[in-house]
Amino acid sequence: MITLLVPRAHVKRVKTALEKRGLLRGRISAEERGDGGGDGDGDGRKMMRMRIGATLSAEEVLGWKRMSSSVDDAYQGESGSGSEEGNEEGNREGEGEGEAKDKKDGERKGKGGRKEEGDGNGNGNGNAYERDPGPPNLSTILHHLGLPDLLPQASTSDPAIAIEIEITPPPSLSPFQTPSSPNYHKKKNALLQALARALSSSLPPSLLASLDLTPDILLNEFPSTYTVYKPLLLLPPNALASPAWRKLTARIPVDGEVMGRVWGKVTKAVGATCVAVNRGIPARMACPTRSPTSPPSLSKADEGEEEQEGQEEENILRLPTHLSPIYGYFGPAPTAQRQHHPTPSDFSSALWVSCTQNGLLQTWAPRYSMFSRGNVKEKARILGLASETVKAARGKGEECTAVDLYAGIGYFAFSYKKAGFKKVLCWEMNPWSVEGLRRGAGGNGWSVGIFHNPEEEKEEEIGELDILVFPESNSHAFSRISQLKNLQSPPLPPIRHVNCGFLPSSRLSWRTAVRVLDVRLGGYIHCHENVGVADIEERREEVQREIGEFLDEWEWERERDVGVAVGRGRERKRRVECRHVERVKTFAPGVIHVCFDVYVEGEDEVP
Repeated sequence: MITLLVPRAHVKRVKTALEKRGLLRGRISAEERGDGGGDGDGDGRKMMRMRIGATLSAEEVLGWKRMSSSVDDAYQGESGSGSEEGNEEGNREGEGEGEAKDKKDGERKGKGGRKEEGDGNGNGNGNAYERDPGPPNLSTILHHLGLPDLLPQASTSDPAIAIEIEITPPPSLSPFQTPSSPNYHKKKNALLQALARALSSSLPPSLLASLDLTPDILLNEFPSTYTVYKPLLLLPPNALASPAWRKLTARIPVDGEVMGRVWGKVTKAVGATCVAVNRGIPARMACPTRSPTSPPSLSKADEGEEEQEGQEEENILRLPTHLSPIYGYFGPAPTAQRQHHPTPSDFSSALWVSCTQNGLLQTWAPRYSMFSRGNVKEKARILGLASETVKAARGKGEECTAVDLYAGIGYFAFSYKKAGFKKVLCWEMNPWSVEGLRRGAGGNGWSVGIFHNPEEEKEEEIGELDILVFPESNSHAFSRISQLKNLQSPPLPPIRHVNCGFLPSSRLSWRTAVRVLDVRLGGYIHCHENVGVADIEERREEVQREIGEFLDEWEWERERDVGVAVGRGRERKRRVECRHVERVKTFAPGVIHVCFDVYVEGEDEVP
């Protein structure tokens, strides 16, 4: 066991870093420390005891120990090298993949029932082992946590900033046991077992010797977490970021012939055909050179500004531009033309992957569309809440419609349809996400139509569809829905749920959401936001107030247009209430992805 003794002033930062990597074990306890002065009084400073990895495997602890012997060279002039992380959404609602393939791969039972875990962030299991590795030094641990600035400085005499460590070697591992022991690789998941065999059989011994590397060194610096979206094996962002792997890939290309033999054996073992290293979705990206018909950035269009090559724009389509293919077929490389105006040939030649969550198939092209695995619980929650709405409506002989203003590949749209909503209306600007939604809907047995102009479509065709997709800005949603209500027979069922799933804030869609909800019956608006942990309650009140203001504005416009008081004969106006706050996932240190379930009353509910 490794224990950090941290001064109170640094507790919050160290605790956050440990929690991000899943390394904090047990409660944080306090103890008084004197300064060791000759008078015995001491300075009485309070240290907080934090235990690291009480359930880490013995191999991982020894790996940290071995890494200490070379940390000063490996991390010279660097900050946090080898501990780079993806973010579950990246810079959006998701895209931090890099998770364990499943619980079987992420957690395995060792001998005697001891559970072995990775650190949950793909930080690897250390370096090669020696007979007597010695304890890890403080530099190793703080660099591993991305906190090198907390290292004691030689020029500082203040004892209050010092962090100390204590080591309790795991009793279950003999100091003479090494990764080459017969049972070592049997404890690893399928990827690491295959990687161990591939490194030993595919890399020339002379190459490894010239780099002072061994297959075991490389294996133990490779993360145990991974994801398979067939046929893609997706590695976490730091998979090749450790000193040993950077040394190897500086000599031979990671996507070259030699490493191709390694990846070929690994993919075969996990049921994949190609490999990529995941990266977070960038919040902004360089402006491409566009044709006159290419869609501009919304932010620039709204401001009436010209886009210029070399400038940055908001990545409003959430393009996964940082994904790094390293093995296998991924289709033609993305271009601005192919991204914004794909042809049927582009779609057919691209790599498409899929997964099933909550019994729903989802499909996407990983070079062109994002996917957030971390939203699976939120999708299930919406499925349950939507099912309750459908049950209540059918009890009154009615059907329901849902609207998803940021549909993507169908993250939440499919949950609404599975819950029993008669129709789901989707708005999505990325043509690749629209195609993924179309394919996924078909795979789930639903009919889907893509409409650039509903007025040109046949009324009977619209009426038979389960999912309607509008490849345009959701600012047009209200007018499109008004057209549908005039076109369709039988009428469009009442809209009872509107999903606004865009990060860091979906506020720009709330006015539209209020206006498309059914006036008579009311319903839910699901507002997704990134919020500071300490600000959630305050933000809840702000969201409820803003939705209420949009409702008051809408009621005033309706009254103006019809010429009579909308609420005449009622005791009060319609109310807005934030009924639930769901903490979806951690987006960044101290920042939570939150969904506010805001209920807007219908006129039938007002006395």
